[in-house]
Amino acid sequence: MAADLPEWLPSSLSEYRRLDDEQIRSWQRIDSWASLRALCFDWLVIGATIWAATHFAHFWLYPLAVVIIGARQQGLIVLMHEASHRKLFRHAGWNDFAGEVLLAWPFFISMFSYRANHMAHHRHLNTELDPDWVRYLTGEAEEREAWEYGRGLPAVVLPLLADLAGWGAAAQVRRVLRLARPRNHDPRRAGPEADAAAEIKFGRYPAAWRWLFVAALITTLILTGTWVSFLLYWVVPSLTMLKMCTRLRLLAGHFAIDGGEGARTTLTSPLIGFFLSPHQIGYHVEHHLYPAIYFRRLPELHARLVASGAYDGPLPLRRTRGYWNLLKEWTESPQPVAVH
Repeated sequence: MAADLPEWLPSSLSEYRRLDDEQIRSWQRIDSWASLRALCFDWLVIGATIWAATHFAHFWLYPLAVVIIGARQQGLIVLMHEASHRKLFRHAGWNDFAGEVLLAWPFFISMFSYRANHMAHHRHLNTELDPDWVRYLTGEAEEREAWEYGRGLPAVVLPLLADLAGWGAAAQVRRVLRLARPRNHDPRRAGPEADAAAEIKFGRYPAAWRWLFVAALITTLILTGTWVSFLLYWVVPSLTMLKMCTRLRLLAGHFAIDGGEGARTTLTSPLIGFFLSPHQIGYHVEHHLYPAIYFRRLPELHARLVASGAYDGPLPLRRTRGYWNLLKEWTESPQPVAVH
């Protein structure tokens, strides 16, 4: 089976690790204050949007509020991704607290579980041991048809519009359940012992802490009578706009590249970035080549890789300008070999 998979070997990647060591170390330095500003920005935009939508209750503001809130929810998820790499705050304890309590628990998921899944994705990129790749491209994968390449543009856009309309809510709930607690994501190992080992390896908080968080949230919603607002301005955006953004982010990162799977950097304007690729998440090639780089420095790394010719080499690395071009690439790329 491995022979049918795209070639993505560490020995090949090493050809692109020849940048100046001192420069790389400088890009690895975490700016905790910048991270705090990014975290506060997302929460403030969400709060301001909810305030505006509830105080100026015009019917047309609600769909706009859903789009803005869902976009910044993705911003929070992206920051959780940085925390999973231990690259959000310098202090390890604050990094994990922010990633788990401030960024993951509001979505009823665990950053520690995401860390276990995501580290497997990095270690086994585009192979049968990559949980993301297998989840969407195996013969038995959920919604496999929606991830197939070489289809007409309407067939590519339709799943995104369906997500935005809420038809992807069930898949989003399954994603929440999958990432609800730290567990093993290696298909070679299964069972409670493997889950317990993953918890120890990738971190965990006592389960009682999260239940306390949930109880505090429920109590607050009951005492303040804000259940409806919570559903309208948090749950609905997470099941619609956030779901669409998640699909688009996965499409952009690794699929429909050179007839198979590689890695893609998607370049956007600041406005489009606000809605679809927050916190430099579009620089996905750079992140996979140098996952220890601080996220705010990825544009500088991108410029250096372009100048060094990294995108012109034999590896399946691609730069795409804008999401419209991404969708066109999705329609034009040949089908990959399915994993069974």
